[in-house]
Amino acid sequence: MRKISLNLYFSAFIVSLIIFMLGIYAGIKIEQKTQDLLMQELLGIEQRTANLELLFTLDDSKDFCPVFEDELNSVDEKTMLLGKELEYNEEVKKVKDVELKRRYFVLEAESYLLALKIKKMCDANYSLILFFYKPDCPECIDLGNTLTKVKEEKKDLARIYSFDVSLESKVVEALLRKYGVVSAPSLVIDETGFSNLKKKEEIINEMK
Repeated sequence: MRKISLNLYFSAFIVSLIIFMLGIYAGIKIEQKTQDLLMQELLGIEQRTANLELLFTLDDSKDFCPVFEDELNSVDEKTMLLGKELEYNEEVKKVKDVELKRRYFVLEAESYLLALKIKKMCDANYSLILFFYKPDCPECIDLGNTLTKVKEEKKDLARIYSFDVSLESKVVEALLRKYGVVSAPSLVIDETGFSNLKKKEEIINEMK
């Protein structure tokens, strides 16, 4: 019979434990790096939004409407991509950064308010849609998928901003009060609230 070497098994256990701990450490560092990159993206969009707000304040002449709209398109596109990255991190990687998400909602709200001002001043023909939802809400998921189809069909004619009402966020609370939203899912389309829209055609019909 072969003699069992306790020292050999102990050494193997120690090596396995070290490899396991190194794997955990590497995973944490990678997640932190991802969060840092997302924060950098957010800071970059915040700066562009601030620049647009400053430009709007300095000269709100209709002559600058093409400039305002082009810059807003760029800001909204980058904001949407950042939102998808945050969603992927939460749903796939199971990494949730509450503070980053709160700042993202502030960014969305700023972009929405700018879009609202530009729409009124420049007589723009796009519609602004606010989507209020809760996580793990089947109706919210269905409505979110429907809004994706609306965006695909209407493209730049639909600007959609999504807000998680379950997250403690002052900006979300302010929007809920402003538009009298009391349940999720709910939509605000061009400053009019709806809690009963479910189909793509119904949403498109309400877009002005």
